[in-house]
Amino acid sequence: MTVGAIIDPHQVDDDAPTPTDLIAEIRATKAAENAAGLRMFHLAIAWAHAHPETPGDQSWKAPRASYVPGEPMGDGSPATGDLDEVQWFGIPPITWSAAAPFATANAMSTAAGKAFLRDCLVIRHRMPRVHAKVVAGKVPVWRARRIAGAVLGAPRDVIAHVDRAIAPLAGTAGLITLDRLIDEAMLLLHAEQVETESLEALEHRHVTLDERSIGHTGIAEMTIRADWADLHDLDTAVALIAEA
Repeated sequence: MTVGAIIDPHQVDDDAPTPTDLIAEIRATKAAENAAGLRMFHLAIAWAHAHPETPGDQSWKAPRASYVPGEPMGDGSPATGDLDEVQWFGIPPITWSAAAPFATANAMSTAAGKAFLRDCLVIRHRMPRVHAKVVAGKVPVWRARRIAGAVLGAPRDVIAHVDRAIAPLAGTAGLITLDRLIDEAMLLLHAEQVETESLEALEHRHVTLDERSIGHTGIAEMTIRADWADLHDLDTAVALIAEA
């Protein structure tokens, strides 16, 4: 090709794949990706089960009372502010050193590897219907993990309710649907707790002007914490004033 030659953008090699061929290859690649994800899901569960928490291991925060081999998971959720105890409630605790080698082999950080193991265990032990969909290849692991992440630390009856409701939609459900189902389950099964938490939340409403944020421009920052409906109305009113 000579310097400065003009390339015809419509010129296509005789052996170039057709759009149909490309779509077929994209679908095959996606199927292979999902299959690899499912294989990693099984490996993660096998790795976790092969590394149970050892007696006297105080480095791991998973609640020991939440899982007894051969017995059903405990009801309720842990009354603790410890994030690990909440997120690992109701699933088999694993030894503290298990996450690092798994994460290294999977080319991820230790924190990410620990979260992967946790989510897979939640799907396997707390969401049987979603688990069945995953194993059958009807729901990709990444979607199932998003569901697991939304119900971390929830009481057994709430997770069972969400599991039943979300399983038929697990392949397409988004975060908004998940949040709605969890809220519905809490209102249905733990109405008193929801009411108590709502009343406690009201005590934390505030409107605060950060005087330290005022600069030479005269612009400052204000934070507001209030009921969502009230904030929505306020936002609408401010927008109307700004447009006037």
